[in-house]
Amino acid sequence: MRKSLKNLTVIISIGLLVILTAGCEVISFGGQSGNNDAYYNDDQGGNSQRISEGLYNKAPHLILPSDNPINISTTMGDTIIDKAIYYINYFHNSSTNNYTLLLDNNIDLSGTYINGNRNLTRSNVNLTIMGIDEERIISLSSSGFIFVVNSYDTSLTLRDNITLVGRNGNNSAVVAVTGGASFTMSSNSSITGNSSTSYNFSGGGVYIEGAGTTFTMQDNASVHGNTAEYGGGVFIGNNASFLMRDMASISGNNINSSFGYGGGVYVAGTFNMEGGTISGNRANEGGGVYIAGGTFTMSGGTVYGSNASYTLANTAFFSGSSLYRDWGTAVYNYPGNNILPHTDSYHNYTNYTIPAN
Repeated sequence: MRKSLKNLTVIISIGLLVILTAGCEVISFGGQSGNNDAYYNDDQGGNSQRISEGLYNKAPHLILPSDNPINISTTMGDTIIDKAIYYINYFHNSSTNNYTLLLDNNIDLSGTYINGNRNLTRSNVNLTIMGIDEERIISLSSSGFIFVVNSYDTSLTLRDNITLVGRNGNNSAVVAVTGGASFTMSSNSSITGNSSTSYNFSGGGVYIEGAGTTFTMQDNASVHGNTAEYGGGVFIGNNASFLMRDMASISGNNINSSFGYGGGVYVAGTFNMEGGTISGNRANEGGGVYIAGGTFTMSGGTVYGSNASYTLANTAFFSGSSLYRDWGTAVYNYPGNNILPHTDSYHNYTNYTIPAN
């Protein structure tokens, strides 16, 4: 693919780094054609250079090939991820609050917990984790969360081919976000492979809760193949907010008992769906979305119902293949369509694809 930028011609290809004419350097961390992000930085001699794995005290688009990562070799932690988060929590003293962690290898992590060492607890910092060249997998070797973000105005972003893989028999979500923190998934990132046989387990993929806490899925990010009793894919707790847009997808998630609700998404807070797809999830009620007491506002995207093809249809053992509203509110911003055409005395539900074709 060829792009023109003023008087410069830049060639973007499937790789890590491509270059250059007329003294401008382009750094690409993407690994799939069409999903690359190119960064235009000052010329560093006109030579293509590979950026090293490590933690940088910069936002992704500001990293230069000449930059060296922060030396975290002696920082507490078993892996580069543990060391990076420990450094940010306890040694951050920069006026620049943006950090980028570039990964060049797959990593196995032991599970952490709400007050564990891998929690991102430093206020007012932003950490972006990105894969170099190709998909980089971060997987659990023991039960617990992979990441916990629980400090006000702190954010974690996964992008550029980062995949988080949980484990069978895990009694925690893959990512937990509380306390007014933010979590974003974008650019080919995904969360998968987490399941629990425990009752009262919420959020197979992502668990968010608390005032000011936010979760955003965008680009082609995905949460798929996870299991929990409430919110097989995503659990939105009280006062938390979830925004889904672009081509993001929540698919193939399940509940682990005949009493489970919200195969794709369980809503007790706020869920704004501006785009994306929710498909192939299963639950007792609310195969796609279950509204327990919060607000679901849909202005784009598709939640598939039992009238869709087998591979796309969300299913419910009882009612609400696509959506079930218990005590919350469903707001539908598609003119001329009714999001909740059915009722079982006092609860509303629909088994059909929304928006209707």
